[in-house]
Amino acid sequence: MSTRWSRWGATSGVIVCLLWAPISLIVPQLPDLGSPARIERFYRSHQDLLKAVILLASCGFFFLLCFLGALVERLRRAEGAGPLTWIAFGSGLMFMTSPGSCGSCW
Repeated sequence: MSTRWSRWGATSGVIVCLLWAPISLIVPQLPDLGSPARIERFYRSHQDLLKAVILLASCGFFFLLCFLGALVERLRRAEGAGPLTWIAFGSGLMFMTSPGSCGSCW
């Protein structure tokens, strides 16, 4: 892999972190799940923030794919076609699909 693409992989990892950082603003504020009225009030009062967090998190998945691609390439060069390469790649893909599959269960 060229130096340019390896830098892009590392940069995309940093971009993922920056895009997903706003999630930490919303998680501590989540309402009590035992009260439907509080949940509704929370979502109504934080609608714009929630939309921004969803947009940033969704955009972050593109950069996560770029990072995973660079990671797989680096692992492949280091160990060949061993299992660690595919375990890392499969874990990243499973992480990306878990929010969608959890959301569809509700």
